[in-house]
Amino acid sequence: MAAIVAGRYNLSVKQQKESLLKLGETQTQAIGANMRKLMQICFGVV
Repeated sequence: MAAIVAGRYNLSVKQQKESLLKLGETQTQAIGANMRKLMQICFGVV
């Protein structure tokens, strides 16, 4: 759920999602990449 919302409103995540979709990735794969990016941000803060 957080990855979907971040894909709409977070600028860096949105740009990543759009670039993956242009490269031919599916919507599900792009959301998975968004989840990974958000987890990396969380672990970076911790």
